[in-house]
Amino acid sequence: MNIQPKISIITSARNEEKHVKETLISMVSNTSYNNYEIIAVNDASNDNTEKILGSLNLNNLKTLKTNGLGTAKARNFGAHFAKGDLLIFCDFHITVPYGWLEKIAEAYNNIEFDCLAVGIKADKRSSADNIYNPIIAYGQTLNENVQPKWIIDVKYFQEVPVAAGGFVIYKKDVFKSIGEYDKGFNTWSYEDVELSIKTWLMGYSIKAFSDFYINHYFRKKTTYDIDMVDYYFNHLRTAILHFNEDRIEKVKKYLLEKLKIYEDSKQLKYSAEKSMEIMLQNAINSNIMKERETYFKMRKYSDDWYFDKFNINF
Repeated sequence: MNIQPKISIITSARNEEKHVKETLISMVSNTSYNNYEIIAVNDASNDNTEKILGSLNLNNLKTLKTNGLGTAKARNFGAHFAKGDLLIFCDFHITVPYGWLEKIAEAYNNIEFDCLAVGIKADKRSSADNIYNPIIAYGQTLNENVQPKWIIDVKYFQEVPVAAGGFVIYKKDVFKSIGEYDKGFNTWSYEDVELSIKTWLMGYSIKAFSDFYINHYFRKKTTYDIDMVDYYFNHLRTAILHFNEDRIEKVKKYLLEKLKIYEDSKQLKYSAEKSMEIMLQNAINSNIMKERETYFKMRKYSDDWYFDKFNINF
């Protein structure tokens, strides 16, 4: 007997006035499935996002307001109000195809999974340089600097290293079991990579889901300013939480090189070296070593296992 799982769609927005209405209308108009809710977190927008959200008369929509938590914590905040068996985390600049929730409910009934990486295609209106093409990507892998890159060719339900944060589906109990999105991230960047690595290390899996794909608007820059020290801190924090000492040193070396580029272009308040010191001190001040110890005790697999499994040379 098939059941109709409760599905919670959680999306956070900061200055998304250009896309928020289109995204929400796409979600509700492209399904006849009724057992769902949309939780929209307005994370300190200073444009017309709040006004637009308030003008939409959608029965399944719940809006929340936060004061600039950043993507990871804003998504966690929304998840705390979620009543669903399944949690969909997605961006506020996407559109979905007809029957999207029906296909997710069908997968819930017929396929064993913990997390699904749904297909993502660049919206043809995307402004990011060289991003638009007709290719659909299902999940991501990581390069030699642990930076994500898209996976194009996948078999149905193939295991993938990373589920891109533009649209990802978690069973609620799995999401809670692994500790949610990292609570030490203060801005957007790397939250999907950290969560994916943690998912695998804790003994769960991420699988490509090719029953449909979403259109995603990629842009040249964010709709709000991001401090590059905060941006790269998320990468450093992930390494300290989950990697062995050698890999942590590799990440530190890579990030220092990236910071030097921003120093040369005068986009850093301090030197690259000083910025790295600040990042490391911020990590120490966040009690990260205790968190690392907890994760190492909880996890089922090592980071060696993860990188070997997916043939990532790092």
